Amino acid sequence: MQKHPEMMVVRQPWDTGSSAREDPYTELAITVVMTAVEDYIEILKTMLKGDLTDNEIHDCKLEKRRLERFFRSKDYEFYTAFMSTEIDPETIIKLAPIRAKERLEEEIKKAEEKAKEAAEKAAKEQAERETKEQAEAKQDNKQDNTENNNNSSADKAKSEDAQ
Repeated sequence: MQKHPEMMVVRQPWDTGSSAREDPYTELAITVVMTAVEDYIEILKTMLKGDLTDNEIHDCKLEKRRLERFFRSKDYEFYTAFMSTEIDPETIIKLAPIRAKERLEEEIKKAEEKAKEAAEKAAKEQAERETKEQAEAKQDNKQDNTENNNNSSADKAKSEDAQ
């Protein structure tokens, strides 16, 4: 069964789209394929992070190969036969590392922004605490000075009375 080019919708392999679908089998096929694509991107992203143990690296490589076998399998062809677009498995395998790198960069950027916000919040809270402590110390000094002045006045009055 050949598809007519004018009827094909162009989209990225990881774009689930929002078009109305009437067939539950098509929905299932799209879900299976898109889940595999998302899993593949996540595995590649995890591998790009580079902070993995030997066992984790081994597991990631196994999962990566398993997904690549799926994309090249008859099962994949079966699922994509239900879809309105053909997604070449080699295109997925070629483009997924680019998307994984983009996602990792976005994740790093968000983490840096979050850390910066946390540092700014901590600095602001510290400044507020210091300001509050200074105000309290200033208030304590005023009270001490008032008491000292009262004591001095009282001492002066006593010494004048004594004379």
